[in-house]
Amino acid sequence: MKIIGLASMAAALVLASGAQAQTSSFGDWATEHSGDVSLAGTENQDGSSFGIICDDAQCLMFIDLAGPNCSAGDDVDMLLNADAGVFGASFTCNDTKDALIWTTRYDGPLTNIFTQGGTVSVANGLTDGSFYIVEFSLTGARQALNHIAR
Repeated sequence: MKIIGLASMAAALVLASGAQAQTSSFGDWATEHSGDVSLAGTENQDGSSFGIICDDAQCLMFIDLAGPNCSAGDDVDMLLNADAGVFGASFTCNDTKDALIWTTRYDGPLTNIFTQGGTVSVANGLTDGSFYIVEFSLTGARQALNHIAR
């Protein structure tokens, strides 16, 4: 499993909390805990990463695309297709200082993506009318999410 794409987010967790990160692996997914922030995520073969990051107040789903960049503050609707069904969500581009990542609140129907394993495909609509599509493994995702929920 590759976790290199999650390194910038994990480093940000450690720096923000001043604590030593604790890591675990579950199938194709990894978790990091540092202070009051936890992350569960995976990386695909193209270097894009996908997962959930939580603090005491909320959880966000994130997508860090190796392909097209976004500008901080951009909003876009994305489709997520998994064995559990098709889901739509509005994502916002955020500047983490190390990377530009898409985030959306992780609640409601989006939590069902991880119930059946398999893979999730994410379609990001581009301004020219085409889609940029990435795919991620969900092997170990449910266990990783349960681990950060403790």
